[in-house]
Amino acid sequence: MAKVHMEFYENTISKVFKDASEKWFKKAGAYIRKVAMNSIKKKKDESLHSAPGKPPFYHGSTFAGGITFKQSIMFKASKEDVVVGPIAGRLGALGALHEHGGSNTVEYIASERYNHVFKVGERGPVSTKKFDSAKGRRIAGYFDPLTGYPVIDAELRTRRMADHATRVNRRVLKEYFTKTKTASYPARPFMRPAYVTSEPYLLGMWKNAIN
Repeated sequence: MAKVHMEFYENTISKVFKDASEKWFKKAGAYIRKVAMNSIKKKKDESLHSAPGKPPFYHGSTFAGGITFKQSIMFKASKEDVVVGPIAGRLGALGALHEHGGSNTVEYIASERYNHVFKVGERGPVSTKKFDSAKGRRIAGYFDPLTGYPVIDAELRTRRMADHATRVNRRVLKEYFTKTKTASYPARPFMRPAYVTSEPYLLGMWKNAIN
């Protein structure tokens, strides 16, 4: 009758499993992140939005640190799990709105002339330290937020004045005409679809994770 001696090295097996798990979570996080980022398409026209239920578009707008919403999708892996999605803060809140839908208070400028580009020959807002009634009509109550100088309505006689008027116009409208409203956002999920798309690949990768 044969005798069989078996030894079970629990600590060794546990270490191998945890090391393999960490490597797999890192690869899984990177893969899901890539799939999620690829699903978010860039559109130059900011008036275009993806259909509800589809991943959102992004328009190239940058946030703190100079990153776009698409670039904000990160992952953090450990030996126990991996977290994938937009970084915390404003971008994280924006990501949650897209993923699940909801409402949010947003700022907007209540003027159609915010993006107006002034040309020579037009009349436009000019900030000046010394008011001269011969050069223009003072716009009562408005001051340039950058310089603190009064703003006047003047004839734009040179390209330099026209460019200046364009900049002053945007500063004044942003300072005096910014309002808030509650906007509703339909769900445009991008993280869950990325996970569902990635799942078959991740299962295959886990199958070969422990050698």
